[in-house]
Amino acid sequence: MMSSKKSPLILLLLSAIMCGIFLHCGRSPSEPVWSECGSIKINAIITENLKKVSAAAATSFENMVVEIYGFGMDTLRFNRKINDNPMVINDTFSGIPAGVNREVKIYTTDNSGLKVHIDSVDKRVVRIEKNEITPINATLIPAAGSIYMQLANVSTDIDSLFFVFISAEKTWEKRLKRNLKVNISLDNIPDGTEGTIHFTAVNSAGDTLYHASKKISFNARESSELKIDFDLLPVSVAMNIKLENPGVTLITINMADLYNSGESGELIITEIMYNAPDSSKYIKVYNPSGADVTIDTLIIEVDKSKKEIESVTINARDYSKMKLGLVKNGSLITLRAKDSTIIDRVNYIGTTNALEWPEAAYEKAICLDSASYDVTKNNFGRNWYADAKPRL
Repeated sequence: MMSSKKSPLILLLLSAIMCGIFLHCGRSPSEPVWSECGSIKINAIITENLKKVSAAAATSFENMVVEIYGFGMDTLRFNRKINDNPMVINDTFSGIPAGVNREVKIYTTDNSGLKVHIDSVDKRVVRIEKNEITPINATLIPAAGSIYMQLANVSTDIDSLFFVFISAEKTWEKRLKRNLKVNISLDNIPDGTEGTIHFTAVNSAGDTLYHASKKISFNARESSELKIDFDLLPVSVAMNIKLENPGVTLITINMADLYNSGESGELIITEIMYNAPDSSKYIKVYNPSGADVTIDTLIIEVDKSKKEIESVTINARDYSKMKLGLVKNGSLITLRAKDSTIIDRVNYIGTTNALEWPEAAYEKAICLDSASYDVTKNNFGRNWYADAKPRL
């Protein structure tokens, strides 16, 4: 018969093994030795928030993940579901073995596991004290994003449009049938992905009518503007690519005006009232300079219609309201000088969309956020909001 008593040495070994299991298991143990553990409290700010939009395919984040590494412990990994669209995430994580040089990684993911935000600090090392909470203030920056394409006045000789981004690891692509206005989104592109953008338009026989391609390194964090040349038959034209923080590359093409691409910016479109009786539809135009702006002949185009206003003067940092024939499902609005120079251009979408344009309720306008008063920033739907009060 074996004795039911265990020697002190065996008890000591068992105790050490059990303690090791609870302290060093990387699977969030249910009964850690709390007296030997500490906690971290994370206050994470998401800069230039990647908005969680209604379109399921658009780049958005669903989970915040915190990983802790260190000597004498296995990796701890916490995954918290994010149910709303926060700019700040606060959470506390407990049961972390005390010790120095504990490395903490913080990031967000979508439901497929793609990293959408990463910590702005490459390596974050902290000391975990027993029974104490260690605060961490983190800034999360975009790690993935989207390429948006907006096309207006699409030629009737086009049957189908192909929009493709090809990297060494993956290809993102969309094909759409021709419409007067087309909006395409390629989503969930990791920051730093190097590849080539291709845009091709073909006729019903499959012949290529328009084509453009350019190698880029997709940047989910900075704003810049690139110019891409079309190899078209029978002419060459230019397409602008605008990268907007965070994680959005916007391509806007007016196929009735392929030679003009830049926006001079003397005036900025800041308000659009499209969901109203025809007599009440308008845009507001802002003069951002410190001096009055006078334009001999201001040409306003809405899709293929044109309106000319003689001798327009807008005082310094003031607004002017202009009546226009806008449509609810979206229009390409272009302000031009008499010599055809584009002053500002906005291609808004007034219905549910993946490009983050807000929808305006009846007799309520969409307005450009005052921090985005810029001829580049007003091209992005995420910089506009639907006004809560009637404007008429």
